[in-house]
Amino acid sequence: MTTPEAEGQLSVLDVMRDGAHTLELTGELDIASYPVLEAAAGRLMADGARSLTVDLHDLQFMDLAGLRAVLEVHERAEEVGCQLRLIPGPWQVQSLFERTGLAKMLPFQVAGGGCHLAAEQGSRS
Repeated sequence: MTTPEAEGQLSVLDVMRDGAHTLELTGELDIASYPVLEAAAGRLMADGARSLTVDLHDLQFMDLAGLRAVLEVHERAEEVGCQLRLIPGPWQVQSLFERTGLAKMLPFQVAGGGCHLAAEQGSRS
């Protein structure tokens, strides 16, 4: 089942495969659009989702408000016992996680489907 949500420059598509939800983000995750991500993830977790992947791969831009939204989703997932995975974004998005040290703390998924902390992946300079 897929459900698109969009506001401003962000599109959030909920793709369900094998009982697991993936929120595919496209566009810009910023101060104007972060509530869309928080609402979509919050609804899924409130409905009992036990596994959630947030795909940042197709984001063109993310500011500190977007970074904060990802942290809020992570925090909420821990509170309700939902396993969260993050698919890394392009370098301009991923560099925010690297520069703030959050890449080492958040559950980024690596190519091949494994999921571990980004610190194990190495970082770009």
